[in-house]
Amino acid sequence: MSKKMGEVIREARLAKGLSREELAAKVGCSLFALRRWEQGKSVPIRIFRHRLEEELGVDLSEWKGADER
Repeated sequence: MSKKMGEVIREARLAKGLSREELAAKVGCSLFALRRWEQGKSVPIRIFRHRLEEELGVDLSEWKGADER
């Protein structure tokens, strides 16, 4: 079973040694939004998904289109 996007974001953030506050500041989102993404309650829109990929060095393309209904 593949991981959920939130798990990937959280694990990559922790691997980089970043707090939620630090990552939110780096990608320009609210702490509330980042928390919801990590908990799987929502998914980042395209621009934030791209910024997360760049900042964390992860590929979130498996979930491409999840926010584009």
